[in-house]
Amino acid sequence: MARAPSTVSLLDVFEAVAEPNVELFSIDNPFSDWKDRCYVHDVLSGLRNEMDRDFRNRLASIKVSSLYSADRALEKEGLADAITPSHMKA
Repeated sequence: MARAPSTVSLLDVFEAVAEPNVELFSIDNPFSDWKDRCYVHDVLSGLRNEMDRDFRNRLASIKVSSLYSADRALEKEGLADAITPSHMKA
């Protein structure tokens, strides 16, 4: 990674690995002759666009650096037990 994790969003990662113009889901049916006359298709298109916008906004708001916490680093080093309160231990 050429940038600091605090400057990289999950949207950056998603866009780097996803196919161009990827959609969360497709509502297009190449075999349907109704999509130009179907009211449900228009509603679903609008919903898909809203969901895509919300998904991308949410990914943009999450920085890669937020995925790593001190607790996770300690857990990786096998030191998590040292900071875990006794009532939370299994």
